[in-house]
Amino acid sequence: DLETDLTCYAPCLETGEERVVVPRAKTWIATPDRQKNPNYLGPLPLDQLSQQIATSRGPSGPNSEYLFMLCEAMREYGL
Repeated sequence: DLETDLTCYAPCLETGEERVVVPRAKTWIATPDRQKNPNYLGPLPLDQLSQQIATSRGPSGPNSEYLFMLCEAMREYGL
């Protein structure tokens, strides 16, 4: 299965005790295995990849919105 729930823990800086920092997160695991992930496009040139992202939509909304929100979150974490 390519979907799983997970809980993330991190040590408290004051006590060193592990605490839950993300109580429940939905995670999808990408795989190039076409049997498990029929929507995998494989490596594409940037112009083709950009076109796919700009025009595709999934059950959670447009792919472009997901990309922009992912970029924003990564910037917030300094990644």
